[in-house]
Amino acid sequence: MRKYWGILAALTILGLIVFGYSMTFGFALDDESQIVLNEKIHSLSNIYGAFFGSTMGALGAKNMAGIYYKPIMTVCYIILWFLSGHEAPLFHVFQWILHVGNCFMLYLLFSYIFSNSKIIPVLVSLLYLIHPINVESVIYIADLQDVLYMFFGLLLLNYLKDLKKITVKDQGIIFALYVCSLLSKESGFLYLILANIFCFFYVRRFLKRTTLLAISAFLFYLFLRFEVASLNMSDNSSQMMRASLDVRLMTMPKALLHYLITFVFPKDLTLVQDWAVYDVTFRDYFLPLLILLSLVGLAIFYGWKHRTDRRYLFFGAWMLIGMGFHSQLVPLDGTVADRWFYFPMIGFLGMLTVMISNLSQATLQKYQRVFVGSVAVLILVLSGRAFARTLDWVDNFTLYSHDLALQPDSFYLTNNVGVELYRRGQFEEAKPYFEKIHRAFSSLDNQLDQFGCCL
Repeated sequence: MRKYWGILAALTILGLIVFGYSMTFGFALDDESQIVLNEKIHSLSNIYGAFFGSTMGALGAKNMAGIYYKPIMTVCYIILWFLSGHEAPLFHVFQWILHVGNCFMLYLLFSYIFSNSKIIPVLVSLLYLIHPINVESVIYIADLQDVLYMFFGLLLLNYLKDLKKITVKDQGIIFALYVCSLLSKESGFLYLILANIFCFFYVRRFLKRTTLLAISAFLFYLFLRFEVASLNMSDNSSQMMRASLDVRLMTMPKALLHYLITFVFPKDLTLVQDWAVYDVTFRDYFLPLLILLSLVGLAIFYGWKHRTDRRYLFFGAWMLIGMGFHSQLVPLDGTVADRWFYFPMIGFLGMLTVMISNLSQATLQKYQRVFVGSVAVLILVLSGRAFARTLDWVDNFTLYSHDLALQPDSFYLTNNVGVELYRRGQFEEAKPYFEKIHRAFSSLDNQLDQFGCCL
């Protein structure tokens, strides 16, 4: 374990520098409905009940309401509420610990896949730790689900890589990790696929058994969700949920390109965005589509030239399933959100790392110092940007006002700024925001009617 102390210390120290101040912040946004006002999580005796409902509290209701099934996240809320004295800091600390843990497991995974390099796993884990697009996943308590399902998923991959053979005990652990990831967030389904892709490339002798365990875990999840909790999949909370397939297909290129642009230039970071592309224009459809097709074409061309490199194929599959799940082919409760890149980013970083490591040894040795120095500077710059983003979360009004300036047409943010002003007793200042919402919904209703959607 001593050989890992250095990387653990680096992750901890840099993580505290970037996120330490944000651990003093209070509850925000959905934290109120899921934690503060949710009486169902205010008693340890309700842990069992977390498996019989969704995530939102409702006065007088027998179970928690909503369409999402994340009982492990809810159990964490119950325990943290009890231990924290009903204050937010312990929630933030717990979420930060999970994120640092994810980065450490990422280091271990990259050390296994890039076993000929000591510096690459370190740089990748540090970059993932502080990238500004991950800020929301780390400090927004309602996003505990994201670091939680990733924790169990990365733990699963690291467990598989260290196995010599699969015993009955190992099968039980693998099954439990599958289930825990699924019960933390629906996106845990991605690890049912990814773990078997990992086995295919690295430990193929386990593939048959891990596939059967994945299927069993998924069936068990379906039983809990539909039979025990009786939750359906119906929701109309976002434009994507209400949009027709045509609208979602028109929106996909711009939505997918958003993540790549934000990863490279994390300047304008905001909360979940709720918009759609209703007209096929050059700016909103053809240009994003052309850029995406060019990037995909280059990725495929590189993959074909290096088709024997299982590292590139593995991380390419990671990126593909991650982006595919969040592409809006299956509608989500928003159009784009920073937290949805928490999973695909690892695949993207892996692909970039493979490209760099495939350079000739002469080139790598010649420019090693330049490369390491450049990445170190990049990490410092991104750390500063990430810290600046955490300051937007200091309180609700600061967050909503900042993000509304970047998304002036956002129904969600416009309404929330109005609500915060109303809570402060600034009724006249709040009125224009509510009037804007009314006008915007009337306009949206007309747009949706043209595409056979309902509001």
